[in-house]
Amino acid sequence: MANTQALKKVVEPFVRRWLEKRYGQEFQTRELPVGRKSNGEEAVYEFDAVSSDGAVAANISTAGELKAGQLYKLFYDAYMLHRASATKKLLILTERKVAEDLERRGDGKLPADVETVVCELKGQALKAARSARRSARAEMR
Repeated sequence: MANTQALKKVVEPFVRRWLEKRYGQEFQTRELPVGRKSNGEEAVYEFDAVSSDGAVAANISTAGELKAGQLYKLFYDAYMLHRASATKKLLILTERKVAEDLERRGDGKLPADVETVVCELKGQALKAARSARRSARAEMR
């Protein structure tokens, strides 16, 4: 099985630190309301990074290329961001080529209030993402 734990323990914290430098506050994985269930209860979704004041919410993608499954996952992540109460909504991609492909293939299909940004990985975070991708590719064979 692909080492998704490395993504959770190394890559996502790297991106959250990048966000902290950019916005001057702490970011953590956190649930935010995204709507109401049919029974009237609040529906929540766990975002990969939410600022301490709740104003910024982000989902992080480490996809190395944009295949159909990853494209639909990014659409879903963007939709959940759109539904969130945060004022700044970020879809963070760790590969510039994926961002360019998403811009082309998702043109007019992503919520206008969701900003796509690139956080280029470095050091251990880059190694962990590449390792997880290799592992995932090997499983598909």
